[in-house]
Amino acid sequence: KSIALPHYDKPSNQLAPAAFRAYPDLAHAFEAIQHLGIGPVRLSGSGSTMYLLFDDPLEAAAAAATVETKLPKMKAVVARAPVGVGPVENINE
Repeated sequence: KSIALPHYDKPSNQLAPAAFRAYPDLAHAFEAIQHLGIGPVRLSGSGSTMYLLFDDPLEAAAAAATVETKLPKMKAVVARAPVGVGPVENINE
């Protein structure tokens, strides 16, 4: 059965089309987040994580709240990392 793959803007994850074909629920979840209009959605690797990038921590927190309010089966985490090499800090805790 053929499914329509979500539009995936660049920078592109070359595994995304295969992940969407193998896991249609992943494609539906990706599209659901994309339709919230909170920013370009990205897929890590083969789909273990979807993420959005923000410069403003308050905007990131608002986007996470939107995801969890509009898509209650999804969990959103806001993390912060310095530009360049360095540890990621989870600001939800």
